[in-house]
Amino acid sequence: MKNSLLVLFALLLAVNGFSQEKLSDEANLRRIADGILEDNIRGFIDNETGDVFSDLSEIEPHRDLELLSSYSGSDYPAGVINIAMMDLGELIGEQKYIDYTSKNVEFMFANVSHFKTILTKHNHWRLPFASLIVINYLDDCGAMGASIIDAYQLNNNKVYMDYIVRSADFISTKQFRLEDGTLVRNKPVEFSLWADDLYMSVPFLARMGMLSGDEKYFDDAAKQIIQFSDYLWDEHTGLYFHSWHSDEDANGVAHWGRANGWVMMAQVELLKLLPEDHPRREELVELFKRQIRGVARYQGESGLWHQLIDRVDSYEETSCTAMFTYGIAYAVNEGILPERYITVAKKGWDGILSKTDTDYQSSAVQDICVGTGIESDLNHYYTRPKRANDVGFGAVISAGVEIIRYERSNK
Repeated sequence: MKNSLLVLFALLLAVNGFSQEKLSDEANLRRIADGILEDNIRGFIDNETGDVFSDLSEIEPHRDLELLSSYSGSDYPAGVINIAMMDLGELIGEQKYIDYTSKNVEFMFANVSHFKTILTKHNHWRLPFASLIVINYLDDCGAMGASIIDAYQLNNNKVYMDYIVRSADFISTKQFRLEDGTLVRNKPVEFSLWADDLYMSVPFLARMGMLSGDEKYFDDAAKQIIQFSDYLWDEHTGLYFHSWHSDEDANGVAHWGRANGWVMMAQVELLKLLPEDHPRREELVELFKRQIRGVARYQGESGLWHQLIDRVDSYEETSCTAMFTYGIAYAVNEGILPERYITVAKKGWDGILSKTDTDYQSSAVQDICVGTGIESDLNHYYTRPKRANDVGFGAVISAGVEIIRYERSNK
């Protein structure tokens, strides 16, 4: 009788999912990436009629259209995912992930002309692909431009190159800079330096250096990382401030998680492509190691880092955790830091997986902070909403790529 009850209890556990076999890290990464593939329906919907279109070659321009999926848009979160999916495809040899990026870029340029007339006449900046038409900010071109360079190397499409050249010109000659050449914004505070902007510039500049063979792009990328560090590094905490303001010559109030994450990811993207003999490479590597050592001490028991990294009363946040996991695992994979740091990265990956749906049927990754501007009020950061698959979601794929790269090399 006792044995029969044990068997029955085991069956009940299985039916309720409690004894489900744990997926491997690679299987979990594929699950999340495949969810993106499934959700990325390339097309448009008419907000008035509900009509759906896969292309706009014969559609009149007055319709109120929006994208069926934000994943196929031209904003920077889509660019981050494009870059990550390309890296995933190249690592595991799966063409469908490489095609995700190349087809997204192809879709944008095939349909962007439809919106040019509307944008010119009505100044409607919420139109799909507006940032491909007019570049006003680093957010418009840095991350997406980097992913378009990745796509360009697959097919050498001249239309892509026209956009790449415009983006390079904007970052190099039109974006606001301090007298020492550091990239800054003129809104909402003139002039303010945002840690986020390292990622909105450096990955593109690094790729432009590789694509053009012109050393000036590598030099500018290196200068940005070094000078951002001069302005934003907080020696007391071992973290970066989110911002610096020229009107006070002072930092902002927050060691915001994702801002620190953008800094770490930007450094990885440059070190991947920077020539080994670049005169500032050693300095950049030391800054990279310094940030990892600083961040690592704040990882929580769950493997996650907090929205405000040094404040445990702020919520655990998934996108910055993914960014730190990515950077730390990359540093181990490249021999930049000792292998013992992989435990920090693997714990971070486990923390990320704890924020995914436990039934293994969904790509949803929870508790990602929405887009966040600079503020002088810490409560602004404490109370920012968190959503599934929001800004920074692409970093989850990047983190998984480096974890899998480590596992494949250390079987």
